[in-house]
Amino acid sequence: MLSKKRRMTAVATCERCGVQILPATANRTGGLCMPCSTGAREAIEEGRRERNQRQRELSELDEPEDGYQEALRALGAGNLMRARAVASLTMDTAWARNKGVKTTIPRLQDLLRKIRDLERRSEPLVIARQLAALLRYCETFCVAGCCGRDAFDPAAVKPWIEESPRASTAEALAELDSLLARLAVREATGDIRVLWSDVFEEAMTAGAWRAYLLTWRHFIQFAFGEVKLREG
Repeated sequence: MLSKKRRMTAVATCERCGVQILPATANRTGGLCMPCSTGAREAIEEGRRERNQRQRELSELDEPEDGYQEALRALGAGNLMRARAVASLTMDTAWARNKGVKTTIPRLQDLLRKIRDLERRSEPLVIARQLAALLRYCETFCVAGCCGRDAFDPAAVKPWIEESPRASTAEALAELDSLLARLAVREATGDIRVLWSDVFEEAMTAGAWRAYLLTWRHFIQFAFGEVKLREG
C-alpha cells in the first residue's frame, strides 16, 4: 500500500500567474508553476471564466424562483451539468440573501437530489485500472464522495511516481491518452450528455472532462520527467 505523505516547505511565487510553488519547481521551470510551464494554465483559466460567467448570470436574477426555472429548463434540455451548476449557485445566493428559504430552497434541494440521481445513472466515464490507482492516491484534501474533484491534489502525483515502477506510470499515461482521445471524439460531436466518474464522484460533459484531465496529464508528464531525470 502506498503511503499518502504531505510535505510542507518554503514556497516561491510563479512569475506568470503569481501562485505559490515549491522552490525546486521554480528552479526547474525558470520561475513558473507547473500549469504555466506545461501549458495547462489556459484550461484552468477557461474553467474559472465559465464559473464566473455563471455567477454573473445568477447575480442578475431578481428572485431564486428565476434560477429554479432556469435549472429546470437546463434539465429539460438534457444539460445536467448546467442544471446542477445553476441550481447550486441559485441556492447559495438564496441563502445569502435570505430569500425563498421556505419556498424555493426546498424545491432546489429536491431538484439537486434528482439531478444527482440522474448523474449517477448516466453513462460512466471509464477510467482504467492504473490511472484510477494514481488518481485515488491523490485523493488527499478530502474524499470524492464529499468534495468531488476538489478532494484531489495533483501535486501528489510525484510521490506516487517515486514509489511506483516506471512501467506503472507509463501505463497510467497510456490509459489517460486513450481516455482523452475518446473524449475528444465525443466533444467534437457537440455531445452535452454527462459522464459519471466513480473515481471523482462527479458528472461532467466530455469536453469538461477532457479539459480537466488534460491538466492531470501535464502534472503526470512533468513529474515523470523529473523522476526519470533524477534517476538517470
